[in-house]
Amino acid sequence: MGRIRKERELRRPKITVIGEGLTERWYFNHLRSIKGFKYDCKPRFFSEQSYSEMEKLIDSVVGQGGFAVCVCDADVTRVDDAAKYFTDSKAVIGKLREWLPEYRKTGRFLEKRKWVEDLCRDGRLEEACVRASAMKEDSQSYSNVYKAVTLFASQER
Repeated sequence: MGRIRKERELRRPKITVIGEGLTERWYFNHLRSIKGFKYDCKPRFFSEQSYSEMEKLIDSVVGQGGFAVCVCDADVTRVDDAAKYFTDSKAVIGKLREWLPEYRKTGRFLEKRKWVEDLCRDGRLEEACVRASAMKEDSQSYSNVYKAVTLFASQER
């Protein structure tokens, strides 16, 4: 049986999400279970850490034949078509509350998966990915999170 597992691992590299931020940690944790995506997303990959510490985690994942997805201050909520630049997290939270009035940037709120379910409901995640993919990387506001979601969705379930 060990040989079968090893062959399966060789065909599909293991994906690990690494980053910083409480919102991002819970977002990717909930997204995995809601959508049935296959990737590692553990608290130890989402601590307040320096870029050199993150680089060590990335090197470890890649060194084991895996694929590292890194998120730092990710715009996980591309909820409208505006390519607006938000000057701070307060502005982002204000925009997010237009879609999720109950949103709070607290561990107690973020650990509940309902907020991510609401963001994904009725094809919103897919629409957000389409909007984000249309934004130019040299604009004031863009997100590459859609690339991670596309990668997750392409993996066998």
